[in-house]
Amino acid sequence: MSDDFSVEFSDAGSGVFLLCVKGAVSGDTFDRLESAIKNLFDKGHCKLVFDLEGVSYISSSGTGVLMNAFLQAQEIGGNAVFIKLSDNVKSVFDHLRLKEVIVTAPDLESALRILSK
Repeated sequence: MSDDFSVEFSDAGSGVFLLCVKGAVSGDTFDRLESAIKNLFDKGHCKLVFDLEGVSYISSSGTGVLMNAFLQAQEIGGNAVFIKLSDNVKSVFDHLRLKEVIVTAPDLESALRILSK
């Protein structure tokens, strides 16, 4: 299941970094996502946008990594916004009622507006 996983990040401008996550975020791959996020935090980046459109599966471990990133970003004066939730991610977030806690937006432009406040 880990063969199709990837996470790519790019500078979205104004101090915001975009992380495009694709494939299965499972017990076999969540550490790669966690490492990418830690790398950004270590460099002082605290405004993150997670594009989850390409996520085919997300485990409890993967969900925990995303929730931790959201909380950690807020702790250090930033924020995290989740965009383009795949059906699988949307289902998991709805089941866990995470949308009551985290910030979501339909697209990057909307996320950038949220993060500019």
